[in-house]
Amino acid sequence: MRQLASERRRGVRRVHFVGGEPTIHPQILEILKVSKRLGFESVVVTNGVRFSSPDFCHKTFPFIDEIIFSLHGHDAETHGHLTGNTHSFGLMVKALENASGKGKPRLCVNTTVTNRNLHSLLPITRLIRPLGVRKYHCLVIVPLGRGKAEFLDLSPRLNECAAVFPQVAKECWEMGVQFLVSGLPLCILGPYYLCSLDNGGEYVNDRTRSGEVIFEKEPGDPNNFKIDLNRIKVPKCRECAVEHLCSGIYGQYHARYGDAELNPFRRPG
Repeated sequence: MRQLASERRRGVRRVHFVGGEPTIHPQILEILKVSKRLGFESVVVTNGVRFSSPDFCHKTFPFIDEIIFSLHGHDAETHGHLTGNTHSFGLMVKALENASGKGKPRLCVNTTVTNRNLHSLLPITRLIRPLGVRKYHCLVIVPLGRGKAEFLDLSPRLNECAAVFPQVAKECWEMGVQFLVSGLPLCILGPYYLCSLDNGGEYVNDRTRSGEVIFEKEPGDPNNFKIDLNRIKVPKCRECAVEHLCSGIYGQYHARYGDAELNPFRRPG
């Protein structure tokens, strides 16, 4: 809590509570109250388990501005397989329902995308349609941290992503949900490339947009917000009209699959 006060004095206005799972911290309610008292905009990133309890929601909602639920599948089998908890999907659905409605925190969803749940993205979009979700963020698996050793085994093929992501972006657009993507070459998103959070390799979060405080970490740190680590530009990228905005393709992916799936945007003329 002293750290919250210190960061507020430095001018930080928005704080993300992440884990592990922040809601199981024994002092989470007190921490949220302090955050609100200090004037922070408080964001909780969660697996949703504790928010499946109406009592927990009643106690915490007044002190939370935004909840980001980590939903990794459209059904119990897919979500449960990826979370390692066979009951997690049912609890997540209850949590989403508890958090939907006027007067509640802003409701957002994120998905870590692998080849095991790429097929879930469209159904997830339809699942969240009636719940008042404001933002849907898909982060394609990156070769860092826990994803490094299994990156090539879990990475979805880019041509398959190119068939799915524009459809998801279109549906989100039609229902008024902000759609954001991290970790893909821009050409894979087609006409929806502006949904990408990749900006010359930097993950552009609210803290960097505000220009107030940026917490830098060492290259290779799994908590680093740089999304261009281990990404390269190949000769084919030089043909692309938006090459200057794109972080390119992951080197490991290119080494195995090459660049045939890249489809550069044509330059004018």
